[in-house]
Amino acid sequence: MKINTSKLISNVASELESYRTVFWALWQWAARFSGWSSPLRFTSETGGRVFGQQSETLDEEAFDPTIKSMITTAKDYFGGLFFPANEPWEVQTSGKRVSLSPGEAIACTELIRDTLNNPDSKWYEAREVFLDNFVRLGTGDLMGVETLDNDCPFIVRSMGLSAMSTNVDHSAQRQVFNMTAQKIVKEFGWDKVKNIKRVVSAFQNYDITTLFKVSCLIVQNPEYVKGVEDGRKARPYIGYWYLTDDEVFDTEMFREKPFSISRYFIRQGYGYGYSPLTNMKKSFESLEGLFFLSMSSAGKIADARMGYFDLGTVGTLELDSDAKYVPFNGGLVGSGSAPIFKIEDAGDITPIWNAIRPVILEGLRKEYKLDAMEGYFQKSGNPRTATEVMALKTVQDAMLAPQVRLFAEQLTDFRRRITMIALRTLVRMGRIKTPGVEKAIMRGDKSIFKLEETSIVKRIIYSERQQQFVNDLQTIGAALQVQNSLIGAVDLYDPLKKVLEYGNIKLRDKTDYEQKRNLAEEMSIRQSKAQTTVAEAAADKAATEAVGQ
Repeated sequence: MKINTSKLISNVASELESYRTVFWALWQWAARFSGWSSPLRFTSETGGRVFGQQSETLDEEAFDPTIKSMITTAKDYFGGLFFPANEPWEVQTSGKRVSLSPGEAIACTELIRDTLNNPDSKWYEAREVFLDNFVRLGTGDLMGVETLDNDCPFIVRSMGLSAMSTNVDHSAQRQVFNMTAQKIVKEFGWDKVKNIKRVVSAFQNYDITTLFKVSCLIVQNPEYVKGVEDGRKARPYIGYWYLTDDEVFDTEMFREKPFSISRYFIRQGYGYGYSPLTNMKKSFESLEGLFFLSMSSAGKIADARMGYFDLGTVGTLELDSDAKYVPFNGGLVGSGSAPIFKIEDAGDITPIWNAIRPVILEGLRKEYKLDAMEGYFQKSGNPRTATEVMALKTVQDAMLAPQVRLFAEQLTDFRRRITMIALRTLVRMGRIKTPGVEKAIMRGDKSIFKLEETSIVKRIIYSERQQQFVNDLQTIGAALQVQNSLIGAVDLYDPLKKVLEYGNIKLRDKTDYEQKRNLAEEMSIRQSKAQTTVAEAAADKAATEAVGQ
């Protein structure tokens, strides 16, 4: 089946743009309101900035700096939670018939960590763009670009919503770049763009000011066939680089889904998410209006410089009914009967502001989960006890767990993509030795490994499981107090292994454990019998001696 590339690009790009249109005004408001120097403040076309043009003044619509401070804190919170300084995730063996060895999994984890820490990977820049869009607007995107360079095997990219669009099920994505002709030639090579006359002209004339809108459209590959191991049909995603529908100058095939979309709040039927800021738009607009009015009121009362007088005539000048109120001017004083008076606000609305503001900001803080650690260690100025701290931690972990788990799952596509790129790099470096694993990697089999969370995410996600295990132990302990014989019916191995799955302590293989357990029980029985025999012999001896006496 022959694919009409131009029609595919035209139809899908238009569809993606239509999904984004309804959100655009909301994103622009959020960008302005939170004092964010994002291209979203200016236009829907990648910022609309012309090379060399002076940046517009960043005037903020929010009078209260608390909101900007909350967003900054939320970025730090999510960044530290899901992208820790050591490694954002770990690669482990899958335990399946064809699986990475422990050594290969460790090598993959180390390669990912080293590349993320390499400035050439652009990880830190992409992370900041991602967090800004995720926290402020409710949607963030990450993409892994394979470089085929062993020293830096991937680049991480995040376009942000000013230059990215997606559909409802996130099966397609369009990214838009502003690039000079020199950048285009350097990025893709002369042979790819030599037939695009306007790019060639700008390049040959050394024009470094003209920017071309270069788009990358990534869609599901219409030719993909599940089970095929090589060729175009083995790649589930394809990317088209183009200037216009009929100016496609490069294509790219992907073994994995190359992009990942994460959403703060999800609403059914929408491809984009919502943030606490966008959810509370009306409340914040009312809040800022009250604040502005209260400040205006205070200013006019403190310095009421405007004066008006109500006159039917000024000297020989008869006033129209429309000009009944005339600005005070000293030269006109002396005619007319109405007194000059100052304009002041009818009342001070500061009490209203003081009553409403804390309520709205507290609601925002709770939605952003910024109070997750608040109150852990102090209570009315006094230190909490260790028992109180542990109880609070358990409750707050349970509240955070659903959102943390959802966000971790949304990052799965990105993490799998990066992991597969790292594994292909290890194949090129000759560091994959397990039979069958190399072929599995090259055909894109992701079942050969599993990904584990790191840092505080482990504890939060599995806090519910741990708490349930503790509750079960308390129930069992109470039952054993009544009927001790139940201890033989209790098998803790499997549930304990699940609880410890992401901890530091690991259990032995169950078969090995059962052999050692049976041996220990047998030794215990033998020891008990031996002790019984010794005790009986001692008792017999004592009885014999007593009879002899």
